[in-house]
Amino acid sequence: LQWVNGSQLLNAEERVYQIKYIAADGERTEFFNVTIRAIDNTVQVQDYYIMDDMYFTLDHTNHTAKVRANTDEIRKAIIPETVNCNGTSYTVNQIETYGFKDMDRLTEVYVPATITWFGSVAFSSCDALVKVRFADDLRKLTNQAFMYCYALTDVVLPSAITEVAHGLFYSCSSLKNITIPSGVTSIGSSA
Repeated sequence: LQWVNGSQLLNAEERVYQIKYIAADGERTEFFNVTIRAIDNTVQVQDYYIMDDMYFTLDHTNHTAKVRANTDEIRKAIIPETVNCNGTSYTVNQIETYGFKDMDRLTEVYVPATITWFGSVAFSSCDALVKVRFADDLRKLTNQAFMYCYALTDVVLPSAITEVAHGLFYSCSSLKNITIPSGVTSIGSSA
């Protein structure tokens, strides 16, 4: 663990510290904030977690998390099924609306099956995006999620979906091959 920056005084009784963790293999860097309360010396982790250029908003009640890009420098968005923060596991179940939109350096995306809510235009206008992989049992992709991703050439849709959303790959001018599963019963306009 490494302190990233000095403590920030929130008020007379609370101080927040940002902590950086680098995995032993050097492949993963994680950030999280800790609030220390002077009154009762309790420690409280804030409602977000940062890992691999992705920002996770944590829901402590349901132990779930939603994800978005944390920096426009992100090159790969390999979304994990879970994140662990301060000893608690959170299922990553949402991609925020506009979560990765306009990430010009993003080249690769992996969407796990735990995603139950996929924000519209989540990956739109990612000009360098060439590789999109979905967990096979992912059930839903939303409107315009990948529109204007000009570098995409091939996509295999997850076998569990039954609908191709409106504008899903709208104006993806390099897209030559889309593998559509046999269970699809509806294809939205401009898909």
